[in-house]
Order: sequence, then C-alpha cells, then structure tokens
Amino acid sequence: MRFDINEFQEDEEKKSEGVWCDIGAGARIRVASLGNEAFQDWFRKKTAPWTRLKKDVPEHVQREIMIEGMARHVLVDWEGVYEGDVALVFSVETAIRVMTKIRWFADRVLEEAREFSNFCVDAAEEIEGN
Repeated sequence: MRFDINEFQEDEEKKSEGVWCDIGAGARIRVASLGNEAFQDWFRKKTAPWTRLKKDVPEHVQREIMIEGMARHVLVDWEGVYEGDVALVFSVETAIRVMTKIRWFADRVLEEAREFSNFCVDAAEEIEGN
C-alpha cells in the first residue's frame, strides 16, 4: 500500500454542484462540499463581526449560521423527504426548517458535505480524460 496523490484529486464541479447521497428510507440528498467557495464566502461574512472583535461566536448562533449557510450553499436538493404524507419540495426555507427541527438531518448534511471521498475525481472519469 502506498500514498498516491492522484487518489486525492478533487472534482471542482462536484464540490460546487453537489453529489447525491442516500440517507435511508428511500430518501437522498444532494450536497456540495463544505469547502465550496460560495459557502466559505457566505460563512466568513456572517461571522465577520465576531472575528473583528476576536470573540467566539456563541454556540447557538453558530448553529443558526451553519444551518442557514448549509441551506443556501451546501444542501442543493433532496428526494424522498416527507412530512407525514406530504412530499416536501426542496427550498432554502424548507431546508432551514427541517434542519432546525431535526438535528440528525442537519448533522447528516454536514457529515456528507465534509466527506472528502464524495468530491474526489472518479477513476473512470480520470481515465476518460486521458
């Protein structure tokens, strides 16, 4: 076994456009990387007041900022998400409501957005490029 840097190439389109991830019970979410530029820029702007003062963002405010940022720039879409018998159509507002109400869901979005392997160049794609 060896450390091959070719296995760590990131796909910029996947990072910004997102990838589909199964979350169980027939549902799936499309998530962009937490490292995507839009999210990073938005997050810096939202936390700038505390940064300028060299203060920590209060924990409850951090959570609100993360949820809103993920709804705007990380969670791109979903399928198979219901509230009772009603299929929920993806929107930023609905995503904020669901992630605020269901901590597990927000944590899962965050987990998938941090998962480096979700955003790597596939070996097949790499071969096609040659």
